[in-house]
Amino acid sequence: LNAGVSQVIIGSLFISNFSFAQELTQSFPQHIIAGVDAHQDNVASEGWESTSTVSIQALTTNLNTLPLHSIIYTDIAKDGMMAGPNLDKIKAISTLSSHPIIASGGVRHSADIHELKSIQNVSGCIVGKAVLADPELLTTLLKFA
Repeated sequence: LNAGVSQVIIGSLFISNFSFAQELTQSFPQHIIAGVDAHQDNVASEGWESTSTVSIQALTTNLNTLPLHSIIYTDIAKDGMMAGPNLDKIKAISTLSSHPIIASGGVRHSADIHELKSIQNVSGCIVGKAVLADPELLTTLLKFA
């Protein structure tokens, strides 16, 4: 942050050392984005090498007490598959969260972005391969905000 970036993403630390992640978030309010990676209903960590016993719902509820910028929610089963985002899970997380959600995983074309945009509390999405598959996608992304 001292180097000039606006936000920093913290993921696994919320599982391995929640109190330290909480301390960082409170020291830098609105500058920390929580990276929540889901493997089924639990939070994955350590570069998806480990699945914790912490449920996504429990972590999201705990994150509500912190002055986060937002939460990036990634369904790792969908990430890179271009099979469509897990809309039901994204809706559930966005309802639970007091923070804006950035959806990640599964976006394949502009229609997915329009569906994500219609979900209350979803402020953005992350796309990868879909940019190559759908030439209109960049235009849609620019209109997301």
